[in-house]
Amino acid sequence: MKAKQTQSDAKDPLAGDLSGVLGKLEFQKARFLVAAKDTTVTLRMPASLMQSAQKLAKRRGVKYQRLMRDAIVDYVVHAS
Repeated sequence: MKAKQTQSDAKDPLAGDLSGVLGKLEFQKARFLVAAKDTTVTLRMPASLMQSAQKLAKRRGVKYQRLMRDAIVDYVVHAS
């Protein structure tokens, strides 16, 4: 009769190479904004640019204002 495997005898599932598993998953960048959003900004832009931003936001499952705010944050962070 086979002995029961205890928790200490079990192989750690995270010990090996996980690229085969993780490579198949889709990850999304998470942002945690700490500062309050207390300023309103008004922008004028071509309607085609606005429509493209809205379509992209819809594909990503976010609101277009969030997409635009993230784009500005990314630009400012990388330009610093």
